[in-house]
Amino acid sequence: KQSSDKSSLSRATVMAELPIEQQIVAKFKEIRELALQYDLALQEDLALQDEAAAEVWDIASSIRKLAMEIQELLGVSPDEAYSENPEPEGQDHQDQEQETVWELFEAIRHSANDMARVDARPLRKATCTKIIDAARRAEKLLHPL
Repeated sequence: KQSSDKSSLSRATVMAELPIEQQIVAKFKEIRELALQYDLALQEDLALQDEAAAEVWDIASSIRKLAMEIQELLGVSPDEAYSENPEPEGQDHQDQEQETVWELFEAIRHSANDMARVDARPLRKATCTKIIDAARRAEKLLHPL
């Protein structure tokens, strides 16, 4: 545990030294890699029960936090970020309940993959909003497990 804390700290130090554009690209790549971890967890425990479900919830939570960090790097204020990420309501919410965790992680991975390029700059704020929303929905789906 202590060694992983040190590697996280050294990674954070390296990230802080990178220009903002490179930090954003690196965070989108990290989101993409985390979304791929879901496939590995699913392969190890096809029923996605207990420990695997908790691991996947942690992955969704980490993805949401990274997307929020990207929003911060993009200059989105916390109030603005919240207004862009409302809780789903009404008919949309009913449609979202039909989604599977796998579909949500696929959407996250695809979005992060598209944004992990320097030329994707104009779409980043909107994509972060979509990633945060998908991660929240995945967390909600996994919460009862």
